[in-house]
Amino acid sequence: MHTHRSLTRLVAAALLALASTPAFAVVERSITGIGGALVVPYWTVNAGNDSLISIRNESLRPVAVKVRTLGEEGEVERVFSLYLDSLDTWVGAYTKVVLVGVELVDFINNDTSCYIDGFSTTTTTAEAATRGGKLSPPPPVPAFFGAMEIIAMGHPAVASDLLTDDGTWIDCDALVERFETGPWSSDAKAGLDAPTDAISASVSLIDVEGGGMQAIPGVALRGFSDVPLHSGPNDVQPDLLSAVDEGVDGTRSRVCIGGECTVHEWNLASEAVAAALSVSKLRGSFSVAEASNGQTELILYRPLKAYEMQPDGVEIEPLGQISLRDRRGRRIIFPGPVITPTPGTPPFEAIQPFGAPAPVFQGFAFGAPPDLYLEEYDTPIVGHPITVRLIANFFANPDNPMDNRHLTGTFEVEYDALDAGATFLTAPDGTRYTGEPVLGVLIQQFTNGTLDFGEGPVLSNYRSSEPVRRSVRLEA
Repeated sequence: MHTHRSLTRLVAAALLALASTPAFAVVERSITGIGGALVVPYWTVNAGNDSLISIRNESLRPVAVKVRTLGEEGEVERVFSLYLDSLDTWVGAYTKVVLVGVELVDFINNDTSCYIDGFSTTTTTAEAATRGGKLSPPPPVPAFFGAMEIIAMGHPAVASDLLTDDGTWIDCDALVERFETGPWSSDAKAGLDAPTDAISASVSLIDVEGGGMQAIPGVALRGFSDVPLHSGPNDVQPDLLSAVDEGVDGTRSRVCIGGECTVHEWNLASEAVAAALSVSKLRGSFSVAEASNGQTELILYRPLKAYEMQPDGVEIEPLGQISLRDRRGRRIIFPGPVITPTPGTPPFEAIQPFGAPAPVFQGFAFGAPPDLYLEEYDTPIVGHPITVRLIANFFANPDNPMDNRHLTGTFEVEYDALDAGATFLTAPDGTRYTGEPVLGVLIQQFTNGTLDFGEGPVLSNYRSSEPVRRSVRLEA
């Protein structure tokens, strides 16, 4: 018991806890990037990239966090827990290594924040070293790209013995001991308050050799739970289906369009999360300007796809399409049936629409080299395997070679509410969420080559994450 804690500190902590205690939870997408649950839509170690992970406690209260690294089919690759103090930031990384001729994903954690490991399907350099560098039997083949789910599990109660006199978490070893022989061995939620909208996160893709870096921010959900979600380090939950709303029998969602908000109550938490993340259209910019070797890549991630087969999952199968417009708004690729061109002939008339069953991840490359469009293709920026390429530079005006409007423009991912066979999310009152819960990652790169200013070569590559604008449509 902390006998030296001052009355002033106790009163201040109690007021802070009262102010940050959630009312009834209503799941909605955060406009600030701060929430109680986060989805980071992409990480990768392909194409020379390392993934630097940053997870931040944005609140003045310590917070317990569950981190779930997911693979390319949404499978769980690694689970661990973090215990972050007030305004604390934890940083780790994924990188690709080769051990005994086997490519593996190495997890790097040199941060001093409290980290309690759970389980992993991969093998790290340190783990291999403890076995003399011999991998026998070999570990499962790891995923080399995926997404992350990060869930706030709770805050230590003001008067609990989880806090030091300074208001920080007790020693990390003492927290581990609580799981083994202490209170958390029988009740992992003991001494914890409900989580609040306290965390943010991002993944920075860093290509040292190529001189590129771009940050991918986490998409945050506010009002995720009004009860503690704390679990043991080996427990794969909480996850995106763990949203709790004690104020009602089900789980509520809130979606705001043009300042007018709609609240629906759902039987399943997965439905509330799907409503909060649903979009009817995604829109962004591309540039494949030849003078600067422009390359644009779009990754779509469906965060609830891997949960569909679970008893409390939700199945949504819209029929979507993607199209391009030049910078004057002229559509330059028209959606239509799949066309298999003869070798050496670009697909002038159509691209492949995407419909049921849609994959967990879907990649699109703009400006792919002509000799690759008929084959499996790993994109040059993030190394994402794709079969659909949007080759805008094939759509030049044959009557005017100087007309280069097709080299820059916008893309649109959209869904038709009238498509037969599409399955949309429908609320109990009959309102239909046209579209699907999907997140977009858009990366633009320009490669101008290597310049020499008299002191050696200097890379002149430019890479950035571009905004993906979204629209939401609810139909009665």
